[in-house]
Amino acid sequence: MELEELKKSWQTLDKHLQNRDITTEERVTELIACYKHKAERKLGNLMSLQRISLCIGLFILIAIGTICLLLPSLIDNTDTRTKLQVVLIFLAVTLIAGGGWDWRTYRYMQQTRVDLLPIAEVSRRIVKLRLWTRQEVAAISLWVLLFGGIYYWAMEFYHLPTLIQAVIIGVFILFEATVIWLLYQHLIYKNLNQIKKDIEDLKDICTESH
Repeated sequence: MELEELKKSWQTLDKHLQNRDITTEERVTELIACYKHKAERKLGNLMSLQRISLCIGLFILIAIGTICLLLPSLIDNTDTRTKLQVVLIFLAVTLIAGGGWDWRTYRYMQQTRVDLLPIAEVSRRIVKLRLWTRQEVAAISLWVLLFGGIYYWAMEFYHLPTLIQAVIIGVFILFEATVIWLLYQHLIYKNLNQIKKDIEDLKDICTESH
């Protein structure tokens, strides 16, 4: 009788442990799916920003081409027209180069399939995206200085009083720095940091589950 009761107790305990293991596995699966979904959503936000950037760049490029065609009929002064053409050509070259960079980044994000790739590979690709973003910020900062110099020359601000020149330069740098900081810190880095955190949490969950 005691042996039969002990056998039943072991069967009950074994069934309880099996159910607990199933519940734990289900919970781990749910957590993994949740973190993958969050990472995919943040990556989707970044891809949307890239699409918007490409569309805006194409629109501005078309506008620049149109202005260049109409410029001879709009401005008679040869010197002024030449300076404006230099500014427009600089912008056009920048947009073409930037568009190529954005397209490459967009395609790279498309290929970063969080749902299919191993977690380690996704983590490596996100690290690479963060590196590209830092390089992009550095390139844009350099571009701002170059464009500021060309625009300064084209608008002939060097003829103005020194104090006014200083104010114009200060406002220009402050405005551009604010725009770059807001764009990258609150839109791009915010998503990249969240993806990085989700991938690290995924690694921890997968490690603990094994």
